[in-house]
Amino acid sequence: MTNVTLLRVNDFQVSDWSGGKTKQLYLSPPTGHYGKRNFDYRLSTATVELAESQFSDLSGFHRILMSLD
Repeated sequence: MTNVTLLRVNDFQVSDWSGGKTKQLYLSPPTGHYGKRNFDYRLSTATVELAESQFSDLSGFHRILMSLD
């Protein structure tokens, strides 16, 4: 049997970045910390509100970015 956790809008961590806002949907392991770069993988969404901005430095991580409309 697989355990499933239902997350609601208020469960997601939202923070500002230089180009808008980002919403962390999942971080593994759950005890990890994005700011300290202490995680294996992360799933997030972000708004891009400026024509130009600086993305976070994630050296050492494989990063996939997708533009969604």
